[in-house]
Amino acid sequence: MHAVYGDSPFSACSFCSMRNLEKFCNLLRPSCNYCSTDGSVFGAVTWMPNDSSITRQMEMCLPPREMVSWFNKTSPDDIKNVAMKMAHHAVVASRKSR
Repeated sequence: MHAVYGDSPFSACSFCSMRNLEKFCNLLRPSCNYCSTDGSVFGAVTWMPNDSSITRQMEMCLPPREMVSWFNKTSPDDIKNVAMKMAHHAVVASRKSR
């Protein structure tokens, strides 16, 4: 999975590949509207698979076994930390490309 920066100041759930996977969506949601601790970096991201061929599967609530396994074996705090780092990098990269 990777975070994709969006132009909206709010997360765009309808574009996110995790929107139908409620359990995983709830774990990632705190980082969808990203704001750094000092408030200098902020923005919204959506989540997309690195392999675009599984996007349709995920929209039909059929995530890959490896992804389900990772979410089930990783603590919620670790998932949130990883997601926050990914969101931060996506927002910073979008600012640099402007």
